[in-house]
Amino acid sequence: MMSDERWEQLAIEGAIHNFIIINGRKPADEDEAVKWQRVFIGEIMAEMEEKVHE
Repeated sequence: MMSDERWEQLAIEGAIHNFIIINGRKPADEDEAVKWQRVFIGEIMAEMEEKVHE
């Protein structure tokens, strides 16, 4: 089983990776990447919700 600390580190690394792919630059820090990813996923989920109700 994966520890919480390991899961959190992998989540941060994933957020940084996704940030770079979508934005074409490195984030200023880990926090920028994590906050950006939360917003990005929220937007995708909202779009999916709209399509469900069309």
